[in-house]
Amino acid sequence: PGEQVLERVDGPTMLADLEAHPWRVGAHARLLGDLHARLHRIGAPTGLRPYELEGDVVLHLDLHPGNVILAERGPVVIDWTNARRGPAAADVALSWILMGAFELDQEPLTGGPARRLVGRAERAAIPRIRRRLVRTFLAASGVADEARALLGPVAEVRLADRNVRPGEATAIRELVARHAAEPTST
Repeated sequence: PGEQVLERVDGPTMLADLEAHPWRVGAHARLLGDLHARLHRIGAPTGLRPYELEGDVVLHLDLHPGNVILAERGPVVIDWTNARRGPAAADVALSWILMGAFELDQEPLTGGPARRLVGRAERAAIPRIRRRLVRTFLAASGVADEARALLGPVAEVRLADRNVRPGEATAIRELVARHAAEPTST
């Protein structure tokens, strides 16, 4: 009793694949949005703990490119420790926050002048890739406007997490200030 048998899943994470193949950002963002949409069609079991906002579907609450393994048989969502019951748009809003406000490790650029130049170019491209990832993900999620409406409340829940570092907290507040009032639909 109480034992779990876990299946081994081989393949790169979506994040590792994006780092190696940044031109796949659109396809990966659409896949991530589709994974959210498919997940949110699942009604939450009664025993699943509720999220801070009321709703009745299964939420992952940590569904981002680092938690999707691109297995040969198809994508596999991992790390279900934060799963709750709540509104689909809250899950999408939290993924938006996680992808839009994460802190990059800024290791010193090493190597010769050519390698350092390439490193600077790669770092300069990251914000554009991140914006495209988020924009395309939101469009594919099917609940972009609803997620925008919940961005502030979901950010407050995230900011209450004692593991959020000061730099991430600042980035979350900036993201909310920048996007909370703008419509997503065209």
